[in-house]
Amino acid sequence: MRYVHRLLCWVADNNDKIFYLVNANMYWKVNQVLVDWDKKYRGTYNYLGSAYFWAYEYRHQLRHFHSYPRGTRMLRLLHTAMLDAQMDVAGVSDAHLRLIMDFAYALDPNERW
Repeated sequence: MRYVHRLLCWVADNNDKIFYLVNANMYWKVNQVLVDWDKKYRGTYNYLGSAYFWAYEYRHQLRHFHSYPRGTRMLRLLHTAMLDAQMDVAGVSDAHLRLIMDFAYALDPNERW
């Protein structure tokens, strides 16, 4: 039996309290179910950070966020910052790029973004 680090995530879904036990070392199917579920919440404050939400133009900057330990959290914070700034999360503009690069630099200042 493998050791699996568990993280308890609480997610509200239409006023129903749903508890998910999410494994840090998830199997592919479980991860895919989480990503598919998270796709429904792109553009809302319930987004968890698992599904892709960005425009194709920013794929190089944001694709590698998931490989960092804090990457999912940073994607969720970036998504929330875009919502707070009343931006389209899948939009393309100089303001989007500036915000993305700020978050990318905060994630890893030594990386060439």
